Amino acid sequence: MGEHKDEDEHEKGSDPRDGKRGEFDARAARKEFGERSERPPRRRRRRPDWEEPDLGDDPAMRMLLPVGQSGWAIASGYLGLISVLCIPSPFALITGILAIREMRRNPKKHGMGRAVFGIVMGTIGTISMLLMIVLMIAAQFTKR
Repeated sequence: MGEHKDEDEHEKGSDPRDGKRGEFDARAARKEFGERSERPPRRRRRRPDWEEPDLGDDPAMRMLLPVGQSGWAIASGYLGLISVLCIPSPFALITGILAIREMRRNPKKHGMGRAVFGIVMGTIGTISMLLMIVLMIAAQFTKR
């Protein structure tokens, strides 16, 4: 019974629980203890469990794995890499152009660097291949 007597003696509002058993009144606590009335920093909104992040949105992941990239851009990059053999050069050029067209139509696709690399290497390889063919034909006519 002594507990109830002590609660009745307090002024209403001076107790952070505001006279109600078990309920906490934050405003009364701030008044009593002199804390600032600032709100705590907002927490970042978490994605719902059903909404998974797209791996193609992470630049580091795109650098390591070809996720979220155009298939044409991937093909163009690899064909451009082996275009020093001259045979796949025109294919690297064509797939690079197709990759850029696909990325313009679908902005969620990535791989512009690979596509440009394929176009540049394909152009260099195609020009050198054509130059070699012209030189070989010219050599055939000069032997006669």
